[in-house]
Amino acid sequence: MSYGDVAKAIGMPRHARQVGYALSSLEPHTTVPWWRVIRTDGSIAMQGDMVRGPKQVALLKAEAVVFKGQKVDMQRHRWWPALF
Repeated sequence: MSYGDVAKAIGMPRHARQVGYALSSLEPHTTVPWWRVIRTDGSIAMQGDMVRGPKQVALLKAEAVVFKGQKVDMQRHRWWPALF
């Protein structure tokens, strides 16, 4: 999902930035799957973070997520909950 998708799913469209703030404030050993939330264009928002950026890419690849260059193939992997 993208940050905007999460915001929309929780009933707060146009609050994608707040989703990012919330995810970035999670404890290091959280069970929340933060790595599955990316930008709408498929790019990794934490590319400049030398720890979390590569970790996010590694976690996505471990789940067999396909990248096209530096971006996730959103047509193939974008998820939207069936209940919405």
